[in-house]
Amino acid sequence: MSDMNFDVVVVGGGLAGLGCANRCAEQGLKVALLERGSDERYHCNSRFSMGFVNCAFEYILGDPADLRKAIDRTTRGFAVPDLAHAFATNGGAAVRWLQEQGVRLIKGGWEGGQRVMLAPPVPNRMGLNWLGRGGDTMVYRLGAKFQQRGGALMRGVAARELMVENRRCSGVVAMRGDDVLRISARAVLLSDGG
Repeated sequence: MSDMNFDVVVVGGGLAGLGCANRCAEQGLKVALLERGSDERYHCNSRFSMGFVNCAFEYILGDPADLRKAIDRTTRGFAVPDLAHAFATNGGAAVRWLQEQGVRLIKGGWEGGQRVMLAPPVPNRMGLNWLGRGGDTMVYRLGAKFQQRGGALMRGVAARELMVENRRCSGVVAMRGDDVLRISARAVLLSDGG
């Protein structure tokens, strides 16, 4: 059994996990990102995506008030108001941050939800044509940035349970092959998507 200590542990190496891990590392925190996939190009939904970046099928860089209305329309009013407001208000800044990390974006289609797209685009044909395409290069670039910032990208490590002490989450118990890892942290983010 191995014991490790971090400020933040992120579970899942897709866009959400890599985004959070990078932002925490930018703030000077000691961060571990656990990804179950062991290959350098591990499978995740972020790699397989078509690469359109939108807010409720609207132009993500548009007016936040219009985006907020689109969220209400698309969810039929069931979105949590504070979260919908935060997403509509901060979506454009998140896209610009991705670009600052080296993620390439291009103009997609003419419709609002297709106007911003990861590059290079996925070909429009049957099958999984993701290798070297927008989602794949985004995950690769964010992983590289995270490691440049001193983050620990731990591939082949599967989170198994949360550690709880005094009714507070204090880390993660994970497996690397047959090895049990106890990873203590002040904060744990679950972003494993699948």
